[in-house]
Amino acid sequence: MKNDSTTINDKKLKPEDFLVLHFSPSKESQTVSGDSIRTKVSELYFFQVVDTSEITYRPLRLRDSKGEEVGVIEPGEGVDYNQLFDHNGKDILRNTNDPWRVYHYSIGVKQSGIRVYPRIPDANYGGGFSWLSGSEPDPRRGDDVGYVMSGETDYNNPSTKLESFINKQDDLTQTQFGFHVEEGEVPKRPIVSIVGHGYELRPVHNKSQMLELLADISKDDPQHRVRLVDYTNNSLRTHNISVPDEWLSAENTLTISDSNTSSGILEAANPEGETEGVVGE
Repeated sequence: MKNDSTTINDKKLKPEDFLVLHFSPSKESQTVSGDSIRTKVSELYFFQVVDTSEITYRPLRLRDSKGEEVGVIEPGEGVDYNQLFDHNGKDILRNTNDPWRVYHYSIGVKQSGIRVYPRIPDANYGGGFSWLSGSEPDPRRGDDVGYVMSGETDYNNPSTKLESFINKQDDLTQTQFGFHVEEGEVPKRPIVSIVGHGYELRPVHNKSQMLELLADISKDDPQHRVRLVDYTNNSLRTHNISVPDEWLSAENTLTISDSNTSSGILEAANPEGETEGVVGE
């Protein structure tokens, strides 16, 4: 998991700012010096922010898909992964209406001593917070990997350690959360917050501008801020991604193949203009 103290509000964008969404949809095998190695194929989608809105949902008690509240969790016990539902059993973060609108959010937990486990399950598209099949942490038994402590993500302004984003999709949201109360604590019923931003977007089509935006990602430009959001930052398995059809036809994408995705992004935007490994779709 991420180890910085950046909050979701630190990443807020304004109209006319730029958003680059980074997907790692699969891992491929390539032959290098006679050896077969696994390399990432990254897809970058480029947008400019047209309008913004605030997302704040708190207090939120854990519920199942029927809207029934999850009971008190005893110390040393946990609840399995699930989406975040309201009292009517509706998936709170589901976005089914606008292909050019995304939600960028994180979650916080009010009480201390609670482990939060994020994941995207095998059966779904995506890959952020994903694990090799059969080896993912189990929040019910409190596995010692793959979680963020509730004290590390503020209830009112959550850390980006649990950030994710949602684009238009017809099914339930992809990211799920599990919770575990640590040994030595009192029984607890987690109270959760969802905080973030909604962005109305328009695609950036020009390849030269895309590369300029990549070069600007690390700069603090007060005129045109650029944010890179990793959708598949912890992916360890082969999988697919699902984006709106409108994105696929917008031609606002660069594809990078590199054994180190982060380095590949930087190399693609180098000032010498060398763009090997970068393919415009």
